[in-house]
Amino acid sequence: MEASDHAYSPNALIVDLAAIRHNTKEIRRVIGPDRFFFAAIKGNAYGHGLVEVARAVLESGADGLSMVHVSDAVILRDAGIIAPILLFGGNLGDPATLDSVERHDLIVTVVDAESIAFLAANASRDVRVFLKIDVGLERLGCRPEDAVDLVRAIASAERLRLEGVYTHMNGDGLYGDGGAESDLTRFVDWQFRKFTGVLEELDSNGIEPPRTIAVSSPGLMMGDRMMLNGVDVGRLLFGLMPDIPAGVGLDLRPALRGLTSRLLQVKALDRTEFLPEAGFEVRPGMRIGVMPMGHGDGLDSVHAGEVLVRGRRAPLIGLFYEHARLDLTSIPEAAAGDEVVIIGRQAEAEITLAEVVRHQGLRASTGIASLVRESVPRRHVDEER
Repeated sequence: MEASDHAYSPNALIVDLAAIRHNTKEIRRVIGPDRFFFAAIKGNAYGHGLVEVARAVLESGADGLSMVHVSDAVILRDAGIIAPILLFGGNLGDPATLDSVERHDLIVTVVDAESIAFLAANASRDVRVFLKIDVGLERLGCRPEDAVDLVRAIASAERLRLEGVYTHMNGDGLYGDGGAESDLTRFVDWQFRKFTGVLEELDSNGIEPPRTIAVSSPGLMMGDRMMLNGVDVGRLLFGLMPDIPAGVGLDLRPALRGLTSRLLQVKALDRTEFLPEAGFEVRPGMRIGVMPMGHGDGLDSVHAGEVLVRGRRAPLIGLFYEHARLDLTSIPEAAAGDEVVIIGRQAEAEITLAEVVRHQGLRASTGIASLVRESVPRRHVDEER
């Protein structure tokens, strides 16, 4: 087991690197050997640990990495990772950002004439760029009708090198919220046609971008019809399946193996006064326990209402910023130092991710790990189960 520098903590989010390696190989199998495979590891690799996940996916079939924050890319470079790194849109065009892009050889996203003009006027060395095209998400990206002129602006800039064009299609449509599958298909096709229309217009003007990407995790699940010569896949790396009809067979494994803590104290409760003010039902002979994980660690978003102690279920009866209270009355042998399992297996008992998703009213594809705050150390295991 590999632990972070915070290994002294009684709390741990346990990440299965073997599952991430397996999932990466599955994605490579589906997309084939020739497509460029960006592994999207934004948000601390969806909460699973940036550097460890980056190494695992690059060793298992990914060609490059993609993320939002420059600071994350710098961490990876400082860790010795030399693979291509694409910065999504979301960074200001300012000297500090450009300095990091140049010093660490990052690929930057441009979304309009202003972002291109800033790079063209200030770059001191060659800078590789992707142009992002907005085809329906109504977020960052240029209008399809502006794409050819913007690509020409990139080509005319002495220091800019066009690495490719990509889009990010509308998530709500891809997840099929409240719509029939036929509606989903029509909406996706409409967006994809807008993007391929741009590619056709570029081709008619003698422009062939090296990389063209429209497929992220939901698009990949729908089959190979939208795969161009590159993909940018994130959640599938961690076994998180988008809530859409699957058009491709993927054997994925969950990367989140467990979320654990330990009991700080166990005590009998003999309170007889102000019982309503206790905040929970006080019963004769009650025993309570306290563990050092609470709201400030994200626990309120990732529990199933119960935890495991000594292989048995114990109700959560109070959440605080740094602690949680458990009802241990039915587990009289519980003692300070005992492991508490919030997600995962203990002895013959288990609290599954699916149970947490149901209890919290989340999407099945929600990344539970991303809801656990950085105050909880990520501990990585890397062996086949």
